[in-house]
Formats: sequence, C-alpha cells, structure tokens
Amino acid sequence: KMYDNVLFCAPPTGNDHYLQDFRDAAKRWTGKGQLVFTSSAGVYAEDDGGTVTEDSPVIEGNARVDKLLEVEKECLASGGSVVRLAGLMAADRGPHSFWLSAGEVKGRPEGLINMLSYEDAAG
Repeated sequence: KMYDNVLFCAPPTGNDHYLQDFRDAAKRWTGKGQLVFTSSAGVYAEDDGGTVTEDSPVIEGNARVDKLLEVEKECLASGGSVVRLAGLMAADRGPHSFWLSAGEVKGRPEGLINMLSYEDAAG
C-alpha cells in the first residue's frame, strides 16, 4: 500500500539495516504530502554549552551518528524533510530526570537547553 505521508521515526541503535528500513518506508511514499525523517540533535559535536545551528560540526566516527546522517542524506535526496529533535522527554523520562536526581547542576546560569515532550513532537 502507498501513502501520501510517511514518517520514519525509528531509533538507529541496535538496527544493522537502518538505511534499508528507511528506504523500505520511503518506497511507500506517493510523492504527495510529506516524507519526514525524525533525526536527532545528538549528531552535533558541540558539548561545551555553545550555540548550535544547522551548520554546526557533527560528530564523526560514531556508528549511531553515522546511521542518522546517512538516512538524513537519503531522505533529503528523496525530496523529504529532516527534523532533528532535541531533549525529548516524558514525565518520567528525559534529561530533566537526571538533573532532578543530581540535586545541583553545574553549568552556566544563563545556559539554555531545548526540551520537547514526545506528545508535542508527535502533534
């Protein structure tokens, strides 16, 4: 069956056929509507509190990141869109769980982080 809108949002971890899985999903796209791949802002190399943009350097030589970037490239070449999500969270899971359990978080007081609930990402 073919679909006007296709969303590929599977994690790359533990998947040795990630690119092929994306290709299989993309084959079901009619070319109408949208083909969307949900990637991760975890591809960026920045880890010192700096500003990240789409042009920021990415991590090299990391199997997970390599898989994400490979599918991003394939999706864009197919006419699709890529969304790099960051700070995904649920009430009981996410970066905030660590920070709340740490008691005190060291860092820049003016530092910002983007967090997004799974529900909002899906909406």
